[in-house]
Amino acid sequence: MVNSCDKTRGGIYPDGQKTPMCLSEPAVTVWSTPPTRGVLEFEPAAFVVSTDLLYLLSQGGPGSPAPLIAALTDAVLRAGELRARAPARRRLDPPLLSILDEATNIYRLRQLPNLYSYYGSHCLPIITIFQSYPKGVDVWGREGMRKLWSAANVRTYGGGVGDPDWLEELSKLIGEHDVATRSAISSGSGWGQRSVSHTTRRQRILDVSDLHALPHGCLRLGCPARARPHRPLAGRALRGGAPRVDRALGPHRPHRLNPHPRRPTGASLMTTPTAGPAADAVADLSALLGQLAGDPGATPPAAEPSAAEPAGAEPVYRNVEAFVGDYPAHVVERCLASGPTSGINWCPRWWAHPEAISRLYALWRAWETLRVSDPQTGMSIWWRDHLDPHLAALAAEYGPFSRCGPDKHTESRPLPVEPALPEVLAQFPDVDSI
Repeated sequence: MVNSCDKTRGGIYPDGQKTPMCLSEPAVTVWSTPPTRGVLEFEPAAFVVSTDLLYLLSQGGPGSPAPLIAALTDAVLRAGELRARAPARRRLDPPLLSILDEATNIYRLRQLPNLYSYYGSHCLPIITIFQSYPKGVDVWGREGMRKLWSAANVRTYGGGVGDPDWLEELSKLIGEHDVATRSAISSGSGWGQRSVSHTTRRQRILDVSDLHALPHGCLRLGCPARARPHRPLAGRALRGGAPRVDRALGPHRPHRLNPHPRRPTGASLMTTPTAGPAADAVADLSALLGQLAGDPGATPPAAEPSAAEPAGAEPVYRNVEAFVGDYPAHVVERCLASGPTSGINWCPRWWAHPEAISRLYALWRAWETLRVSDPQTGMSIWWRDHLDPHLAALAAEYGPFSRCGPDKHTESRPLPVEPALPEVLAQFPDVDSI
């Protein structure tokens, strides 16, 4: 510049003189001049060896301090790296955990994919949160995002992504599982005289549509086998204390995440899983209902013969889930309501409705009792006095399945109940006074 011609220097120097003139403004000087006292100075080197927390917040739009936030975050990570690389350490103690939320908008460091596993080896773990995988591709490129995704030890997906190509890749990574199917051929009077065959087929645990429609509050967790929990993750419970069907997410039960189990091809009206989450949950609920029926020692899934049963009579079905999946599912024929098609309301996840569990449990016990006590007319009695009224109540316009469908499940809502006033309860005897 100094050796340039006079005209070039004459055009550049005036602009250079104007540029620092803003520093003469008092409002700018306050921000650009380090204070001499009364203000604490943030030292990244001291912070990384402490147990303090650092929150860096930024708002998008014009004048956003996102570049300053990214620079300060980078300074802290580099200070932690220098501390960890000390000859006597090689690891930072205590570890420095960085949670980079909205990383594609705030922390757009180009070297992040290359530093991900490197920082982890120095006890500088990073949790990066993206709005979507494609936004990460926009910042780090396809290869950079693949490198970052592969370097992560734990990967979570919370739904809401509409990119079918990436969801297809995620579905493949989640894998497949064996689905048991059952076919039965009835003969004779219908009292359990049937031949049953079992087969298995491979099916995607979660397909693209399931991942896209992942319900609010659900999270898909993926991690290497060495990082998987040894015990199932505890979940919520149904109202009243009964165990919830998706109460656990074990390593080999990822299908518990699927809110709408698929009906196997060619299945009948009431197809239910033959094993897996339904079997476990229904067995627990069978025990609970057995206790409510007066058998405090009831354990799933055996049914005790009634007084009318001859000695040694064994139940045909071991629990209510086996009964519903084998008998009503293949014998009862009804048109199901689906979209514009009229029919009865039915929910494949019947075991998620407390009233349905209770009614179907009663149907199973009545079927087993009448099978032995009245083999001649018991079948007619069971259909007329038991199945027809119970099925009508379950499928009614305002019944438990009113907001469900063949491919849709809606959580049940309890009746609103308020505590009774003491003066009202005083008018009725309690259990101790009966």
